[in-house]
Amino acid sequence: MAQFAKGIMLMLCDKFVKDKTLNEKITNLVGGNMKNVEKYAERYAQDRVDENNEQIIINLKNNGFTIKEIIKLTKRSKNFVEKTLSK
Repeated sequence: MAQFAKGIMLMLCDKFVKDKTLNEKITNLVGGNMKNVEKYAERYAQDRVDENNEQIIINLKNNGFTIKEIIKLTKRSKNFVEKTLSK
């Protein structure tokens, strides 16, 4: 999705910005900003996955599962499981 938005921005820039120097500056800015947007989207998605996993880990512990069983079921590291349960 981010690549699509970047493509649209670059296409609009090429169509409406006639000054070559300005066009290059905008293209460079859009390219850099899109990388930041992509990184943010990846971090945001990973945070949501981690939050979901944390809730699952807590629910499993509340239902009597051991840490070893939780690690095996969730395929998360021992460190992640212990950190989640210590909150």
